[in-house]
Amino acid sequence: MQLVRGDDLGPGSVRMFRRPRRELELVGPAEVEAKFGVPPQLLGDLLALAGDTTDSIPGVSGIGNKTAAQILGEHGDLERALDRWSLIPGRTSKVLRDGADAARLSRRLVALAADTQLPMALDESSRALNAYFRALGFPRYEAAVDAYEGPP
Repeated sequence: MQLVRGDDLGPGSVRMFRRPRRELELVGPAEVEAKFGVPPQLLGDLLALAGDTTDSIPGVSGIGNKTAAQILGEHGDLERALDRWSLIPGRTSKVLRDGADAARLSRRLVALAADTQLPMALDESSRALNAYFRALGFPRYEAAVDAYEGPP
C-alpha cells in the first residue's frame, strides 16, 4: 500500500487490488488513509512506529497504529517525531525516546527497494498488459482496472 498514489485514476496514479472476504477491492489513497490514519507516503513511518507482527517488524513497544497515526499527524514524519519526542505528551514521549533505534531499524525493514531490477522494462510490461487486455475487449489495461466494480 506504500505505492498507492494519486487521487484520481490518471497518469501517475497507482492502485492495488486486495482480497478481503473473497471480494476484490480497488484500493486508492483514501482507502489507505481510512484504514491506517495516514496517507500512503507515511505508511512506512507508521509501520516503523507501530510495527507489523505479520511481517516481523518490531516497531516501538507500546505504540500501536492509532498512536502512530496521531504522532505522524502532529509531527509530519518519523524523523521529525523522533527529533521532537520531548514535545509529545504523557508516557508516549518516553516510549518514543527509548524506542528511537527500534523505529529506525523498523523503517529500514519496511522501506521499498528502489534499486531492484525488474524482469522487463516498464514500457515493455505496459505494452504486454495492453495487448492482453485488448484481447479481452479493453482498449488499455488501465481501462480494465478503472472499470472494475467488483465481482457480480
